[in-house]
Amino acid sequence: MFRPSLRTNFSLIALSILSILILFIISLSNGNLFDQQKAAGERMQRSVNKVTAEFNKLLKADKAVWDKKIDPDKEGIIGPETSPIVTSRGVLSEKRRALNPNLPAVFIKWFDEANLQAGDYVAVGVSGASPAINIALYSAIKEYGLNPVVITALSSSRFGASNINLTWLDMEEAIYPETGIKSYCASRGGNRDVAAGLNSEGKELLVDIISNKGLQLVEGNSSRIKMYEQALPKGKEYKAFINIGGAVANVGSVVSANLLKEGVNNKLPELERSGVLNYFSEKEVPVIHMFKGNDTFEKYYFANDGEDMDELGKGIIYGYSLTFAIIGLIILLIAIAVVVRFDRSDRHFMANLVGHNED
Repeated sequence: MFRPSLRTNFSLIALSILSILILFIISLSNGNLFDQQKAAGERMQRSVNKVTAEFNKLLKADKAVWDKKIDPDKEGIIGPETSPIVTSRGVLSEKRRALNPNLPAVFIKWFDEANLQAGDYVAVGVSGASPAINIALYSAIKEYGLNPVVITALSSSRFGASNINLTWLDMEEAIYPETGIKSYCASRGGNRDVAAGLNSEGKELLVDIISNKGLQLVEGNSSRIKMYEQALPKGKEYKAFINIGGAVANVGSVVSANLLKEGVNNKLPELERSGVLNYFSEKEVPVIHMFKGNDTFEKYYFANDGEDMDELGKGIIYGYSLTFAIIGLIILLIAIAVVVRFDRSDRHFMANLVGHNED
C-alpha cells in the first residue's frame, strides 16, 4: 500500500499539482467589488457608443473628419492632432489605451480604498485631454452612487476631445443619459487656466462653448475652490477630490502631476506648485489622481495600443474571492499535514524495524 512521504517524488508532485489547481480555481473567482466593477465597464461601453452616435451625426453634417490612422474604430473619442482648442502635446497610444472597458474597475477599486460610501460628495476636476478616462470615471461614479461636483478645463491636448464640434462638454452631454453627470462650471484650461498660448480665436471659441452650455466661466485655483464650496449642500462635506489629467489649476504644474502617484493619495509629496488638490489635501480629504494613465495601465496589465482590447470583466483588477483563497489554503495545509504525518509515521516504523533486527 502506498504511504505518502516527503521523500517520494509522487507525493511532492501531487502537492505541486494540488497547489496549482487551487491557485487556478482562485484565479477564476471574483472579488467582492466585481459586480459593480463590471457594471461600470458596461456603462462605459454604452457611453462610448453614445459619443460615437454623435460623431457619426457630425460626419454626415461635415462638421467632423474621420482619420482612420488616428481612430481606426471610428468611435469619435480620439480627436484630431491639431485644432483651435489644442493647448498641449498628447500621445496617441495613451489615448487609445484608455478606451479599455476595464478602466472603470480601477476607479471602483480606488473609491473602495478611499473608504467612500454611496451618497458621498466628491469634488472632481477633469479636462478635455483624455475623454476616455473621463468616461470611465463618470461610469464608475454613477455605479458607485457618489455625488460629484465637476469642474471642467475645456481645452484639449492632441488626440483628446479636440474637435471643436465634439468637445468634452459635448461628450458629457451625449453620455448624460448613462451617467447623469454634468459639469457645474468650466474654465478654458491650458496654461494659467486661461488657455494662454492659444490665439484669440481659440480662446474666444472656448468661452463661447462654455457660455452656450449655460455654464459659468471660472479661472484659476481660488475661483474653482469657491465654486466647489458653493455647490456643496449645507451640512455636507467632500469625501475625496478626484483629478483627471494635468489641468494646472488642479495640480499646480505638469511636474507636480508627474510627482503624484496614480491612485489614492492620503498625503501629498512636496510639489513644485500648489493646486486645488493641495487645498483638499490640507483638509485631510483623500486625493484620487490619474494623469495620463500609463502607470495604471501597466500595473493592471492593460492591453497595449495595437493589441486586441481586453475582455470586459477579465484581469487582475477584479481581484479574487478571499473566501476561495482561505478554503484553498486550508485544503493545501491539510494535504501537507497528511503527507508529513504519514512521513513521520513511516520513519518511526522503519526506525523500530531496524532496532528490532539489531536485537
